[in-house]
Amino acid sequence: NGGTCTGDMGNRAECKYMGLKMVFSGTGLMNNDPDDHAKYVEDTLAQDDSIWSLCIWHMNMNDMQAGGKGDSAGWPVYQACQDQGGIVINGHEHSYSRTMTLTDVGNAGNGHGATGQPDVMEVTEGSTFVAVSGLGGSGVRDYVAAQHDDDTWWATIWSNNYWLMNGQEMNGVSRSPGVLFIDFHVGG
Repeated sequence: NGGTCTGDMGNRAECKYMGLKMVFSGTGLMNNDPDDHAKYVEDTLAQDDSIWSLCIWHMNMNDMQAGGKGDSAGWPVYQACQDQGGIVINGHEHSYSRTMTLTDVGNAGNGHGATGQPDVMEVTEGSTFVAVSGLGGSGVRDYVAAQHDDDTWWATIWSNNYWLMNGQEMNGVSRSPGVLFIDFHVGG
């Protein structure tokens, strides 16, 4: 009750519920011009005054997931969401991963601007974090150490063969599917 959605779901759509804005993009899948999708994300968020904003798309970039998937989404959509102070939620890779606070998404040489503590993410204009919620599909994939062991931006990873929780390596990996829950206190 009270939620509204408009647009082309799966490509360019937006939903608003109380103080939560969700912007959906088909970047990497539909009308595959990352700059076009980025402009949509940026314009949609710039016109909104919600307390929380989510930027949601299925595909991702290799640096923004802990498995072996290649680059698909393009950096412009990530940067547009970061600039507007939105949280990025992706899928595609069948594991869970969450970055630290990022202030320079797309600049791997600068660690994507990872800053702060791994258990506290700060989201405001110019900073975001990225979460990949890919445990709802069939099978949990491996963490690909050869591609990600030098990554400095991870806070949490949950995969078939590796578990990092708030910056600390953990023993015993659960290989079961899962789901991402986030509580948004939209009423203050």
